Amino acid sequence: MKDLKNSDKDNNDNKYTVGSDGMIHLVDADSHYSHGYEFDKVTPFGGFSKPDYKQLLDTQNIFASAPWRIVEFDKGNGSLKKAIRLARLSNKFDDDVKWIGTLAMPCDLVPGETKERISNELNSKYNSDPVYIHDDVFQGHYASFCKQILWPTFHYQIPDNPKSNAFENHSWNDYKEVNQLIADSIISQYKTGDTVWVHDYHLLLVPNMIREKLPNAKIGFFLHVSFPSSEVFRCFAQRKSILQGMLGADCITFQTEEYVRHFFQTCNRLLLADFTEDGIKYNGRFITKNVGGI
Repeated sequence: MKDLKNSDKDNNDNKYTVGSDGMIHLVDADSHYSHGYEFDKVTPFGGFSKPDYKQLLDTQNIFASAPWRIVEFDKGNGSLKKAIRLARLSNKFDDDVKWIGTLAMPCDLVPGETKERISNELNSKYNSDPVYIHDDVFQGHYASFCKQILWPTFHYQIPDNPKSNAFENHSWNDYKEVNQLIADSIISQYKTGDTVWVHDYHLLLVPNMIREKLPNAKIGFFLHVSFPSSEVFRCFAQRKSILQGMLGADCITFQTEEYVRHFFQTCNRLLLADFTEDGIKYNGRFITKNVGGI
């Protein structure tokens, strides 16, 4: 089974530390971007400016020489972690679990040799495979599209910004790129019989990206947040792409039956997809629904 989450790190004046507790944790960009160097504010047409060249060189020298280690980390999606462990202890499945995701830290200035050593240790000791993403792309994906567009709209707080079109288009490209990089990593490691389990609104496009390359793969998707009504979801400029991304899964799990109804009605109104009480029909496939909170 392959599962998508993200890792985190601890950083202080004396050492450079990458943290993991046997899985790659969900990204907490709000905190990890407060360490090290910071990006400038968003430019008028979207995007993030790099620090000045000297600062880049100085920081890169620090990253190249500083020691690092992998440590146990007590944050992230603890409920998911416990659910996986309980399922294995109860013999509900005995397959190996591999975690694929991003490191919750700026990566551009980390030398390639250091990245390779980090990856090797995460793979050998924690069965975790990190995907390294350019800092500005990750920032646009997480801090911009996920936190300023997806999260508010999914919770009925529609962004109201006169410059949002340019900003949204730019961060949407970053969102797609991160999803594609994660999907590519899974595809490259996939073996017949594997089950791919994708988690949350950060990776809504991944199921269909995998489906396009691996049409027979078993893919699950779990949405850990609410799914809004169709009237609210229609506010997304990329509404069809998001729905089609989710519908690449074989089974989609929501927190409540209410969110299932919203999803079915949205797919019916925007994609003309038929549905039953058990699932939804789209593009010659039947996608089952499941309800279960974690």
